[in-house]
Amino acid sequence: MSGRDGFDRDYFNVYRPHDERLPRLRRQPDSHPIHVTELFTREEKKTSAVHNEVLARGQARNGVMVRLDGPNRPRPALPAARRLPVRPGQIPACPIGA
Repeated sequence: MSGRDGFDRDYFNVYRPHDERLPRLRRQPDSHPIHVTELFTREEKKTSAVHNEVLARGQARNGVMVRLDGPNRPRPALPAARRLPVRPGQIPACPIGA
């Protein structure tokens, strides 16, 4: 099993049930990018295993997430994340769905 597979397995088996970002991402408008750090409270940034272990391990603290609704899907699809050299508040408009 590759390192990435182990990372994915750990996330889905251990961390995903406690990931603070997911309910907040589901409440975002479709196709609206949000900086990963904006999905955590100040206290959660200090105490969250997802923020302090998963995102640090995956080098994903400086990333953007986007809720993407698929056609005929009333619920959000899986979030898309990509590391980008941006800071909160500096995210360009998302061309998806435009």
